[in-house]
Amino acid sequence: MRRDSKKEILAEIAEIRKSLDSIERMLRESDDEEIIQSDRVRKLAVEAVEAAADNSKTVDLAKFSRTDAPKTGRLNIRRGRKIPQPAAPVSNVPANVPPSNTGNFMSEYNALADKTGVELRNARADFFQRYQVRTFSCVNADARVKTPAPPPEFRDKDGGDFWAIPSALISSTPNANENTYVVYPSVAIRQYTPNHHSERALGEVFNSNFVNGNAYSKIRVEQFAIFTCSGDVWTCSVKGRLRLE
Repeated sequence: MRRDSKKEILAEIAEIRKSLDSIERMLRESDDEEIIQSDRVRKLAVEAVEAAADNSKTVDLAKFSRTDAPKTGRLNIRRGRKIPQPAAPVSNVPANVPPSNTGNFMSEYNALADKTGVELRNARADFFQRYQVRTFSCVNADARVKTPAPPPEFRDKDGGDFWAIPSALISSTPNANENTYVVYPSVAIRQYTPNHHSERALGEVFNSNFVNGNAYSKIRVEQFAIFTCSGDVWTCSVKGRLRLE
């Protein structure tokens, strides 16, 4: 049986990264509404990162074309052979998350930021249950006050600055990698400050229109970030994007 060499596998991973660069560039150039509706593009991004994370599945990049991109964007996926991988176990997506929720997920999350008090607590509890939310933070925020700041260390933390949702609940892929998550800032962050951006490392996870020295009272997610998780340690694979007001 033919086995791929280390060099060949690294080359395939490089192809996946180039594809992700094309997706990110397309999303940045596209209209927001078109991004939200581009479910196949979001699915491709998640699948590509899953494959790069642990080689647990096969991603056929050749089946995607420019026609998958919004009209105002360009998606340029390089065609290449598929990497044969062992069959991945089927993920157990809970029955209480109907398919209709995945298409409206981003607007549903953004709506939480407009709620307060009891209404917010109830909505957040329902959201956490249905989407199996995990929370984590940058645990070396105090050390990042120094110059130069050390790289952020992301670990599990109750009530953390980041909410993580299993990618299977967003991409609807039947064999999603259980260690891959889409990540959003916690809606408990009611004011985005320079401390959040720098020391608490939200600026390391999300691109935004942040201006140093300013504080913002409204946070809107335009594109989620993608993380992989090993135990309680989190690693950012693809940065997201915020709109701050």
